[in-house]
Amino acid sequence: MTLAIIGGTGLNQISELTLSGEQCLATPYGEPSAPYVIGELNGQRLIFLAR
Repeated sequence: MTLAIIGGTGLNQISELTLSGEQCLATPYGEPSAPYVIGELNGQRLIFLAR
């Protein structure tokens, strides 16, 4: 299972996240404000989007 977190004011990065890449995705609602950051946190696959 992959978890996803959308950050906002006060949460623009997760320092404990082990990065494996970034990806920009187009959506029907427009471009996201930042690329999706893909990584692992405590053995769990995680996708993070800073807003």
